[in-house]
Amino acid sequence: LNIKGVVTEIGVLVHVQRTGIPDLYKRVLTVETIDEQVLYPEVRNGKLKMLDDIYENSTVEIEFSFEGSEKNDKRYNNIYINTITKL
Repeated sequence: LNIKGVVTEIGVLVHVQRTGIPDLYKRVLTVETIDEQVLYPEVRNGKLKMLDDIYENSTVEIEFSFEGSEKNDKRYNNIYINTITKL
């Protein structure tokens, strides 16, 4: 899926230590679309370098995917950025 919007916030780098699998590094963005919808997509691991030229208030186009998960009887809608391009 693709969406255009403005990056209103770039979260801090989070390091998630995991046992038996590689650690996870991620940043969560806040993106607002022209019709004022807000989403919180994640950029993970090797894709973090895509953010080198992206700043708060940048207008961007994002290609993203969803990956639902369930943990401890709670359901999550995870939004992962595949590509992000500054417009």
